[in-house]
Amino acid sequence: MKTKRLIDLLCVVIVLILVGLVVVLIQKNKVGEQVNELRGQVAALETQMSDAAKNAAAELESARAAAAEAAGASAQELERLQAASDDTAKELERVTSEAQAAAKEIEQLKAALQAAEDKASLAEAELSGLREQREALAAAKEQAEKEAARAKEEAERVLSSVTAAMTGTVREENTPIAMILYENTDHTVRAYSQDFTDGVTASLADVRGEGTYTVGLSFDRPAEGLYFMALSIENGEARNPGWVVDVKEVKVNGQPVELGKVYTVSDDGLRTRVNLFNAWVKNVPEDARFADADAQDASAVAVSPDDFAAVETVEITFDYLPPETDENP
Repeated sequence: MKTKRLIDLLCVVIVLILVGLVVVLIQKNKVGEQVNELRGQVAALETQMSDAAKNAAAELESARAAAAEAAGASAQELERLQAASDDTAKELERVTSEAQAAAKEIEQLKAALQAAEDKASLAEAELSGLREQREALAAAKEQAEKEAARAKEEAERVLSSVTAAMTGTVREENTPIAMILYENTDHTVRAYSQDFTDGVTASLADVRGEGTYTVGLSFDRPAEGLYFMALSIENGEARNPGWVVDVKEVKVNGQPVELGKVYTVSDDGLRTRVNLFNAWVKNVPEDARFADADAQDASAVAVSPDDFAAVETVEITFDYLPPETDENP
């Protein structure tokens, strides 16, 4: 019995050993397979590492070549930049020099401008002085012209005696005599009491009271333009103070011309005058007399110079009227 148990036990042990050997063999086979698999993986890894190393070496070589090339290009760029920097420095030096020269020129211009302004101020002062002188001369001229006009009118005092000597007609003392006072623009033709240029013939009128009268002038050669014209009655105020002249018509070369509103005045209380073209008189005098007692639109410029371009004859017709009174409305 004991031997059988031992044999059974031994059999069991043997079976267990065999099973263990089978298990060990199976595991050995698995381990071998795993080792082979690992060896394949290691070989693959070694291949990959070798390829990676080769690639890395190639990339490193390429990087070195690129770095060398970049270094060369950088050196050339550096040289170019250095050259450009040198050029810039030279240009900056040139510009600085020009700027300094320009600054000096600006200073010179400022000095010249200041001098010009000083001269301009001086010129303005001189101009102001010249303006004052011109105004003074204009005033003196106006005064001289007024005095000349008065002198011309004063010369008319002798008109009656001169006319009597020329015509053989004896007039009463202080008989009013009407005539045209005239001067053209270039002053070559004049008709005043004692200033008749050659070639001027006057038609006078003895004014012996209320009525209508006509006076005239004729010229051997056409008188161009109009500088001054008036109707004057010598001794008019001395014989008939306050009487009014109403100019009815002015003819040039036989043709009536447009006539504005006129007024009667006396500068000295001796002569009666009607200005028909006297540009020096700007305002109607306060003592002016009117045929209709209406001062509106009256002027010392009653005719247009355009109608006197080439005058051969000029004629004035007027009414001589006493002043309005209660007895003579």
